[in-house]
Amino acid sequence: MRGTGAAGPLVLQAELPQELVLSFNRIAERVTRSDSAMKAHDWSGQLSGNHRGEFRITELLLSNFEAQKFLLEVSRSFVERAPNRFMNVKRAESVRDKTVNIVIQEAWINEMVAGDFNPVHHHPHCDISCVGFLEIPDGYDNELATLSPHKRVAGFLQFIDGRPAFGNDPIWHVKPRVGEFYMFPSWLLHCVYPFRSPGVRRSLSANLMLAVGDGHP
Repeated sequence: MRGTGAAGPLVLQAELPQELVLSFNRIAERVTRSDSAMKAHDWSGQLSGNHRGEFRITELLLSNFEAQKFLLEVSRSFVERAPNRFMNVKRAESVRDKTVNIVIQEAWINEMVAGDFNPVHHHPHCDISCVGFLEIPDGYDNELATLSPHKRVAGFLQFIDGRPAFGNDPIWHVKPRVGEFYMFPSWLLHCVYPFRSPGVRRSLSANLMLAVGDGHP
């Protein structure tokens, strides 16, 4: 695992185990094959995305021991590295010198096709958010190769923080690569650009809370 530099919000990069990538892809394919399953798992009313589907899989993730283990291990590393880089002052004070547990609050799968996008947003009512890439369209790299360098952001995840200043770049672009996983403060603004390649851009997202002492946030 590795994090961003010493200043600014912490974004931690890790690698999803291949068996979890396969497991979550099987879940997504099972849901999208059935209209009734898509309706039962539909989470689009709770999220910002303008795309093919957003499917809530919280219970399915919580029933997967390896998925829970991975998420909790990465989030512990995230919290231990620099708590002052993802919590506001009031929140940091509320957990200072206390036993803190990490609770998986919600999890969902984002299913995007050509033209879909996710506008700039953050995740309220939680402390930590994350995203892991499960599938990218065939021909996606060819699409990027046709774009001029300053426009080569189709399908990219973008993090936004602060404003342009000397020595500070407020924007960080992340090219989706299957298996790459990113954890970040829930308040960090981010978005996803549209792309044109046929096929599916699929990702796993989750929100987590810090629970103090007795298990309450």
